[in-house]
Amino acid sequence: MTRLNTTKGFLQMDEATNTIVVGAGFGPSLPEGGYFIETPGGLDPNNFLGHYIVDGTFKKRPTSPKPVFVEGKGWSIVNCPAGTLIEIHDLGGKEVILSYKTTEEDDLLEFFLEDEGMYTFYVTSPIPYRPFKQTVKLG
Repeated sequence: MTRLNTTKGFLQMDEATNTIVVGAGFGPSLPEGGYFIETPGGLDPNNFLGHYIVDGTFKKRPTSPKPVFVEGKGWSIVNCPAGTLIEIHDLGGKEVILSYKTTEEDDLLEFFLEDEGMYTFYVTSPIPYRPFKQTVKLG
């Protein structure tokens, strides 16, 4: 007896726009509730994590801007879309030392970290951007 493979790949889409892939999996049928679509062309659904749909085509979601260190000048984050949330956590002091949300007028943030220690940068731009996280050790 030949057994047919009845497992389907599926993608879970975000509820707000129904365009961003937020989950993936396999099953005999699409899950109920939420926003699910069958994986295109029978492809592995995990290949679509981190993607979104633009004009009917899957595209990789861009990453939020990354902090860049410039010797003698400090840190900068450029080209931030309006509404980007930037947080810096001092891991040693266990506190958030900066929490800033950009507007249309300020797509650049420059800052200095004078104390030695471990810091984590979180940059979260609006959809469709993916969040960025980086931990650095100074000193």
